Amino acid sequence: MMALDRSSGTALWRQIQRIIEGRISQGLFCPGERLPTEHEFALHFGVNRHTVRQAIGGLVERGLLRVEQGRGTFVREPVIEVGLSGVGLPTDAEAFAGRGRRTEIVGRGEEPASREVAAALGGAAGALVDRVDMVGEIDAHRVLMATVYLPRARGGLLAEALAATGTLEAALLRMGLGACRATMGRLLARLPTPAEGRVLGLARNRPLLVTEAGLIDASGRPVAYRVVRYVGGWVRGLLEPG
Repeated sequence: MMALDRSSGTALWRQIQRIIEGRISQGLFCPGERLPTEHEFALHFGVNRHTVRQAIGGLVERGLLRVEQGRGTFVREPVIEVGLSGVGLPTDAEAFAGRGRRTEIVGRGEEPASREVAAALGGAAGALVDRVDMVGEIDAHRVLMATVYLPRARGGLLAEALAATGTLEAALLRMGLGACRATMGRLLARLPTPAEGRVLGLARNRPLLVTEAGLIDASGRPVAYRVVRYVGGWVRGLLEPG
């Protein structure tokens, strides 16, 4: 049990706040990490749960912690602002500077095109298209899941380019498609599907920020259709003109 100073005149809950804040700043509690429960903290500090709840509530209000219903209290992840125009994914050097970025391909195959995918690629609904699934990480935390649909025979090229470069922007450049821009874009917030939750390690009630857009080259030719799911709390979308 950690002893608090009960004669200092400083409220016990405020002392607990300072201790938790100090552990966060020292890296003892890391971004995205789940904290001990109220009961565990109460035993650790020798106080009642109401005192712990006061301390936690203050840190939540200040943006240092977040609470997930049914899962517990977590250290809030530092938010990265990501431009949502163009082909930008939060895997570029500027957004991830010094953040241990990593992109990994987790799936690849063919499937019939939905109406949205077919419209973006200039093909027929139901026609086979290539699909590449990838995840992006910051500091070993999965923060996005992206799916890119391409005309058949291009999926393998994109997978190879992604493995070699690590970002969608660089991969498209490697394929000679560096002048792409987004069209037909949509932005929405929703809860993850069970499959998305498994891949990203999310609770069912943790929201996603989702962007959907077709990509065209400099001549206006359809190149790809991509869907990106950003984990809420890690990424904040910055809408850019153009």
